[in-house]
Amino acid sequence: MLSRLSVRHRLLAAFGLVLVLLLGIAALGAHGVGQARGGVEVLQQRILPAQAHASAAEQQLWRARAAEQTMVANNLDNEAIAAARKTWDEALQAAGTELSAVATTMADAPLATHLDAVAGHVKAYRAAYEAFYKDLTGARFPDAREATAALGEVNDHFKAAETRLAEARRQVDRPRPRWAPAWTC
Repeated sequence: MLSRLSVRHRLLAAFGLVLVLLLGIAALGAHGVGQARGGVEVLQQRILPAQAHASAAEQQLWRARAAEQTMVANNLDNEAIAAARKTWDEALQAAGTELSAVATTMADAPLATHLDAVAGHVKAYRAAYEAFYKDLTGARFPDAREATAALGEVNDHFKAAETRLAEARRQVDRPRPRWAPAWTC
């Protein structure tokens, strides 16, 4: 069949085939650029801000922990305890605000479950320390060593909050694509 076509028609057919292939490759390239642009937007608008909020939440939890340790170390000085208590309260409130910002920024159901668990552990940590604080300010402990030894439940709740927050941060770092079914994560 090709032998019946003139050279001109053969060249036109070859040029047309090359043109169709070139247009197909261009369309694939444009689609890839669009997907890359979408990925960069997700990174800029969701992932990086959520990482910043998650990091700030973690810093605030550690700030609360440092204030807690300051209270324990100064267990016989009620003024030092009161000053550290204020810092502790502020840090826990700031951590809660940052956790809420992560949830709002990401808008991801599995991540929200992790963040709810973190918030629950932070509440339990607060409650356990509140109970311990009453003993601390009542001068029940003769020295910081005994006060530190009595922090068992407080430590458990803080460790649980820290662990769940680390899990949530990993989910922020690897968000589920919007098209992926929920059961893949």
